[in-house]
Amino acid sequence: METVASNDTATNDSANKLRTLWALADRQLRRPVFAYLSIALLQLIAVWGMWEHRELTRGDTASYFLDAWGWYEKKSDNIAWSPLYTSFYGSMLFVSSDPVVATVLHRLVLVFTASLLVLAVFRRILPAAVAWLMAAWWTVLPINFGTLYEVHLFAVIPVLVCWWLVAARDGPWNRGAALGVLAGATILVRNELSVAAMLFACVCVWREWPRIRSALPGTRLRRVAILVAAYCLPLMGSGYLVYKFYQHSVSRFDTPGLWNLNRILRSKHELNMAQVFAFGYLQRHPDWEHDPWVDYKELMNETFGKELISFSEMIRVNPIAVLQHVGWNFRLVPNGLQVLLFDGTSGRSNPDYIPVHTHSPGALYGSIAMLIVWGTGITLLIRGGRAELVELLRGQGTTWLAMLCVTVIAIPVIATQRPRPSYLFSLSVLIMAFTGLCLTVILRRFKGLRFGASLLPVILLIAYYVSPLHPGLQAKAAPTPLRDTIHRLQPFQHLFIRADTRSLAGVYSYEISSYVGHGISKSFGHDWLCNLPADQSLEAYLQTEDINLVYLDEIDLQWLEANRPEAARAFLKAKESPWKLIGSGDVPGIRWRLYQLQRPNL
Repeated sequence: METVASNDTATNDSANKLRTLWALADRQLRRPVFAYLSIALLQLIAVWGMWEHRELTRGDTASYFLDAWGWYEKKSDNIAWSPLYTSFYGSMLFVSSDPVVATVLHRLVLVFTASLLVLAVFRRILPAAVAWLMAAWWTVLPINFGTLYEVHLFAVIPVLVCWWLVAARDGPWNRGAALGVLAGATILVRNELSVAAMLFACVCVWREWPRIRSALPGTRLRRVAILVAAYCLPLMGSGYLVYKFYQHSVSRFDTPGLWNLNRILRSKHELNMAQVFAFGYLQRHPDWEHDPWVDYKELMNETFGKELISFSEMIRVNPIAVLQHVGWNFRLVPNGLQVLLFDGTSGRSNPDYIPVHTHSPGALYGSIAMLIVWGTGITLLIRGGRAELVELLRGQGTTWLAMLCVTVIAIPVIATQRPRPSYLFSLSVLIMAFTGLCLTVILRRFKGLRFGASLLPVILLIAYYVSPLHPGLQAKAAPTPLRDTIHRLQPFQHLFIRADTRSLAGVYSYEISSYVGHGISKSFGHDWLCNLPADQSLEAYLQTEDINLVYLDEIDLQWLEANRPEAARAFLKAKESPWKLIGSGDVPGIRWRLYQLQRPNL
């Protein structure tokens, strides 16, 4: 009997210690300082080494850098291309004018800001432990902190601010501020947010109208005046901000020529539609062996009779082709959602424009687990009835409506573009929030799980530390040829920022022109070099475009040695030549040469 009593006592002591541990973990997660610092630390672990190994992004980011430099140098912007983002990007140049440092720094600021805002929103609508767990899910996903273009991550910031304002207090001033943020972001960040702003405006009217009607006749006018101020003042503030950006914009409605705002907006939309249609067509017809980004013209002419055409015109000219395009995009939705939530897809079709992890077991198991949580949570919620739902929402019904207002724009985005994960960050936050809500329902029904929920963050940290996502267990950092090229050419920047410079700059010609030359000089790329006639010298070929600065990297040198060896020898080893070698590197695999044409005007 004494032995049994001792065993029972030991069991009770162990249970009490475990309950104490659970209670301690729960108390810590309820403390804002601990929650935010731990998420920031987790994010730091996830991005560790980014400042040393992150490659510069080609394409869009290089283009945005030009506007960022314009903001840094002369406070100019381009109202047609996310001016709020480019001004933020440009502000990093005040910290360091080095394009590599500024670009990596602005990414890190965005990554940490987004993660902390996600936690802030979740803590308002979910229990502390579940909110932390869902925020950690967002934080460790490489698709979020490693997104190809930083502008897409920036676009979710005003959305999160809007949601947090509504969640912090469901009153007219907070709703008005949230509406003002959405309205301003429509012009200054992403135009498609106009749909979200209009839907949320309807929600605001729905929330305020009963209060106006229920007000006593003597106080109704006063209440209306307060509501007008609550909504109009934030909208006026956003309008003033838009006006100031428009005043500093290089493109305006009254600007003639290429910088006319109407012309830029139309060209932006038409070019986008041509390229995304061509990309989807290539996926549906692999035998179409063309580059959708540059070879779309022939396809668009054959399909719609014009190289560049708006989406509405596409529907009118060839609705069948548009239907096939839209149908394919929606067929990719499951794959896109898996990449968005699990950084990979169990399918084989790529929902993005860049390579993603396909046939991923982790994405399959993660999807199954999430669906189980959804199914169980919804079933329990239906059984609990309306009273439990009201209690569960914790007075945050308007916040959930605000989230739906924004995420509904995913439908037209998917239809016209594709379910590209970086276009759907707001949707991922809503899905994670709903998953957390279902998990909360489950935890409320099962006491053992409810106690264990406080330890889930610890379990997650341990699982993350030993998982392939942890940077300490990843393969050696990938090479960064563009980043190395920019650093290599910075000592010669004074040559690239001359208006009379015409350079041959290899495969990174556009990026060199942007990050080093700030878009001032004219640049030609590797494709132009590959058109060198077999019977013409390289020096004579350069004269056809009046090129006076030549940068040859390993790819250029290998192509010349393999395809035009005589022209290469004549140019690279000539003893008497107007071309002077002013920089070089001879490390095998990363050789480079920089030549300057010696003439009085350069």
